[in-house]
Amino acid sequence: MTHAITRTSPKGGPFIGRCIKCGQEGLGMGAPLEPCPMDAVVSDEQALLDCLERDAEAGVIPAPQKEVRDPMDIAQGPAAQE
Repeated sequence: MTHAITRTSPKGGPFIGRCIKCGQEGLGMGAPLEPCPMDAVVSDEQALLDCLERDAEAGVIPAPQKEVRDPMDIAQGPAAQE
């Protein structure tokens, strides 16, 4: 797998980021094509969840909903919930 980067540079300038998995700084746009040494420890999915949780705690994005619904209710649509 590869680096999972998040932008650390101001928008409008060149992209410079940090890998969410290994913490390496100063990565460019090509970093997602390079192997990450922490792939065996942190999955891409976990890196994304960690990033979303961090942004939610900082107030950058709304907090994710913790509601768990029965998959059958979701598959059947709103009529099944009445």
